[in-house]
Amino acid sequence: MSSVKLGPIGQNAIHVSDIERSVEFYGAKLGMAKIFAAPNLAFFDNAGTRLMLSTGEEEPSGERSVTYYTVD
Repeated sequence: MSSVKLGPIGQNAIHVSDIERSVEFYGAKLGMAKIFAAPNLAFFDNAGTRLMLSTGEEEPSGERSVTYYTVD
């Protein structure tokens, strides 16, 4: 069995209830640089680690977050 070697964290994804308020918080309050936004999505750069914010009717806020690691 080969071993998997995780690299650094590439992206954190957070489900939020209010995308506009969250964009304001992470961008203006915390100073993260916004990469781009789309309906119900926003992406920020935090020193090389991407933050993805998403919202949707089908899931309550805060009940899902995902960490993506880089791998070879």
